[in-house]
Amino acid sequence: MPAPFHHHRNTTTVFFFFFLFHLFFPVHALTPGSSLSVENTDDILLSPNGLFTAGFLKVGDNAYCFAIWFSTTVVWMAKRDQPVNGIHSKLSLRKDGNLVLTDAGQYNIWSTQTKSNSSLHLQLHNTGNLILHERGNPIWQSFDHPADTLLPNQQLTKNTQLVSSRSSTNYSSGFYKLLFDSPEATTIFWPDPGLLPWQVGRFQYSYTLRARMMKIDVDGNLRVYSLVEQEWVVQWQAMSHPCRIHGLCGQNSLCTYSVDSGKICTCLHGYKMVNPKDWSYGCEPDFKICRPEDEDFIELRYAEFYSYDIRYHENYSLDACKNDCLHDCTCKGFQFGSDDEVGTYYCYIKTSLYNGYQMGFYNSMYIKLPKTFVSSFHQKPMNKSSFHCSDPTVTPSIRSYEKEQDNKVLRFLFVVGCMVRFIEIICIVFFWIKTRKSSVIMDQSYSPAATPFRKFTYRELKQASCNFSDEIGRDGASVVYKGSYGVVVLEMITGRGPGGKKQTTDENGETEPGVVEWVRDHVRDLDGSGSRCWVEDIVNGSISGGFDRTGMENLVRMHCGMENLVRVALQCAEDDMEVRPTMSQVVHMLLHPEND
Repeated sequence: MPAPFHHHRNTTTVFFFFFLFHLFFPVHALTPGSSLSVENTDDILLSPNGLFTAGFLKVGDNAYCFAIWFSTTVVWMAKRDQPVNGIHSKLSLRKDGNLVLTDAGQYNIWSTQTKSNSSLHLQLHNTGNLILHERGNPIWQSFDHPADTLLPNQQLTKNTQLVSSRSSTNYSSGFYKLLFDSPEATTIFWPDPGLLPWQVGRFQYSYTLRARMMKIDVDGNLRVYSLVEQEWVVQWQAMSHPCRIHGLCGQNSLCTYSVDSGKICTCLHGYKMVNPKDWSYGCEPDFKICRPEDEDFIELRYAEFYSYDIRYHENYSLDACKNDCLHDCTCKGFQFGSDDEVGTYYCYIKTSLYNGYQMGFYNSMYIKLPKTFVSSFHQKPMNKSSFHCSDPTVTPSIRSYEKEQDNKVLRFLFVVGCMVRFIEIICIVFFWIKTRKSSVIMDQSYSPAATPFRKFTYRELKQASCNFSDEIGRDGASVVYKGSYGVVVLEMITGRGPGGKKQTTDENGETEPGVVEWVRDHVRDLDGSGSRCWVEDIVNGSISGGFDRTGMENLVRMHCGMENLVRVALQCAEDDMEVRPTMSQVVHMLLHPEND
């Protein structure tokens, strides 16, 4: 039968070449039920023109993000603030139409939240847009969710924004945003907020970029890049002077610029850096004071600190501005200047010192400090930092990973622990119910039992312990009264009334010993006579007439020996608490009479 053989061989050959194709060539589309693995460097999506790549990008120690990049420039990331582990993490297109990013095979940290039962596929287009298609129509695309970059024909709308990366080595969200201005905006530095919208071309509708790429960089500057000979070249930037970028040096600092040195960040006099490796954290005061008589001001000429004004005073003298700031603990300083057209002076009282820069500004900034700092300021220049305001150095993300088998062991132990705890709870509840039933206080006549033993009522126990008047010990949970275990056992065996060792007087006026002394005397006398049947002499007199030796022998064997029981009860009724056995010792003596 040669035909089936050749058919099988041809099928195997086709499968072999199909395997080699996918082994050496990346995937161009993702279909339902398939995924891209972080562990397989060949699991990537390529645009048909070969310019853009989508896959897992290493962003730290065992930390990866699913990203789109052109050459070495990242243009988009999914959930960039939460990198995934370098083992068992996947991007999967599920059969229900949802595109899911899974961390280490356990947690879904990001998804497109799409649903579809139709024909689906995920494809990276020549524009750099990652699109999830349903029968040729996009139901999700990365262009609608930009990170820090806009590509050609990608729109920026009122519902989208660009957010800078934390640094050149850390792709998590930074401090700078590009968006349509709204009441929630804090500080707008571009376009110039002092100009009217029509003067800077700001309009309230979306627009389309026609440049190669626009990016809000880690320093907060918005730049347009063009690709020239396979390199990105800056064609335009929003801020030509870097010190005009707000927040570049953090709070309580001053940004200066020169052609030779570039931009330099400096802590204000009396302040120190919060993080020596990152200027974005700014500086903090090296003092704490709020007494007008102990404070004064230093003057920073040609300096400005933008925004954070709490008051504006027009036609104020310098002394009046100083007096206002000195008597307000929230005042950190004030901007002082003059209006040349009117010929008056003014000041802005500031509650925070942000966005400070020194560059051709004609007015002065006055910083409030303790007088000791003011005097030292005039003796030496400001301490300029050796750190240039380049990209801040931020520790990259690090992700730990627990092996899957370890997770299975932990899950198994967790399940077993829960089962054990459940059984314990059931046992405790059952024991509590049984104990509660057996400890119900019943002030009523007892019912005859099948054995010669009977229950004692609360009244009888109260009488046996002399109204609980003689306390012999206590612990954290209860009080123990004279009368606990030995006396009760002896009363059950002998059938004599309560009284312990107490001497009682009968109705004839004769004195008789308590049950403890009575039993002890009988045991002592009968042991001395060599009798082996003294047990019969102290057993409950109500059954002595019809004493069934066979039944009694069975009863004795059932209770591990009546003689042993009597001796144990006598030990428990000793006056000296130290010589009484513990309950665990009592149980041992009853179960193992031959060892005593």
